[in-house]
Amino acid sequence: MKSRGLLSILFDYAGKKKTYYVFSIITSLISVICGIIPFYFIASIINKLIDGSHDFNDFTLDIIMLSSDLILKDGNYIIDFDDFEKKIVDNNVKLYILCNPHNPVGRVWNLDELNNIVRICNKHNVFIISDEIHADFVYNTKFNSIGLFNNKNTVIVSAPTKTFNIPGLKISNTIIYDKKIYNNYLLELDRIGYSQQSVLGLVATTNAYNYGLDWVKEVKEYIYNNILYIDKYLKEKLPKIKLIIPEGTYLIWLDFKAYNLSHKEIDNIINNKAKLWLDSGIIFGKSGSGFERINVATNRDNINKMLEALYNAFKEL
Repeated sequence: MKSRGLLSILFDYAGKKKTYYVFSIITSLISVICGIIPFYFIASIINKLIDGSHDFNDFTLDIIMLSSDLILKDGNYIIDFDDFEKKIVDNNVKLYILCNPHNPVGRVWNLDELNNIVRICNKHNVFIISDEIHADFVYNTKFNSIGLFNNKNTVIVSAPTKTFNIPGLKISNTIIYDKKIYNNYLLELDRIGYSQQSVLGLVATTNAYNYGLDWVKEVKEYIYNNILYIDKYLKEKLPKIKLIIPEGTYLIWLDFKAYNLSHKEIDNIINNKAKLWLDSGIIFGKSGSGFERINVATNRDNINKMLEALYNAFKEL
């Protein structure tokens, strides 16, 4: 099966949804790959990909990771664009990774926010990688892809793996607007051994995009009802734990800071008293201290077990 055949199905799926990837793309600059994670390794050497000057025999990485932390204001996360631009200028940043919808806080960036990101990055010649893997999970708002801006200094990565729960089949795609970078990228795929797609992944994705739209609608409704159910439960029984209602993803971001405990103390209670294994917010950076991330793409029985465990662990605190 050729990639182009799969891509035509992807665009047909996008047209039916009327929300995802409705913008102009040159299909010859799209690549189907074996997962988004390998792409991030390639992204780490994007400067060499851009000029094509890399030496396969002596290839070292010199990377400094920076974060422009989001601001939580009135229960909603916003981008601090002053800090964002200052970090770019002060550190001579060359590559920015955008997460849209945002994992873990669940924001779906609006057009004004995306426009500011593109404007600032173009002003300072910063390349953008937009991770849009959760784009099918958006609630009560519209998903806007960075692709709407047709920006040459942009790569979009996405996949059917979150939407249809098939990550083990290793299938995803990239959209690269610059042909020179695209060609260098294909060379890099060959070099690290990720140039061949999973046959099972191609077949599963083709069928998912052809026949899975009704299922996606149903599962989104179920997950969003889980989110509302959790929010109601917490407000009634554990009001110190605040749920940041997500605009997208199937992940929730819980605020435990009202307990005035360190992240280690919170994790200790969750792991050893509630007997739960959540994602501690600290793994997402210092600003995540006091938060926990939970995957709520599960059945209601599991949600109830989780909530009861949290209640019994925190009810007397």
